[in-house]
Amino acid sequence: MLGCFVDYVQTEVSLSRDNRLVQIAEKNKMELSEYMDLYSPAVEWILQCLSHRAEEAALRAVLKKYQELNNAMLLSHILTSFEPSFISQNALALAVLIRETDASVYPKYKLYATLGMNLVLSAPPPGTCRSRSLSLSLALSLAPLPLLTNDSLHDS
Repeated sequence: MLGCFVDYVQTEVSLSRDNRLVQIAEKNKMELSEYMDLYSPAVEWILQCLSHRAEEAALRAVLKKYQELNNAMLLSHILTSFEPSFISQNALALAVLIRETDASVYPKYKLYATLGMNLVLSAPPPGTCRSRSLSLSLALSLAPLPLLTNDSLHDS
């Protein structure tokens, strides 16, 4: 099944290079996000078959190939297909991938919600967050939030 996944990624990468996906969507009078939704069931099936009784190495192989594409819809299916324990062990790396993903076809907040659900279902292994302050500083560095001041509150 890894071969099927690799074929999908390589096909989408080659179609994306020359804007072919956008052209196909426009020709069919669709938004790119609508067109990409058509791929979703097949990609989900491939990943569910691939992840069934898989070792964590399978997740690493899928994530390595995913980085060639950087597609939020694909990352969503990865997060929902693999065991929560595998996802939680790689939570920080996945948070970085979510931050850097192309969210034109799937919103990032849903990816963060799915990652959070995996963390609830299976806590990260002990020792991955040495202290509460380290966890907080890592979280802030991964997803920086704008600071609110009294002036910015009154401006709106």
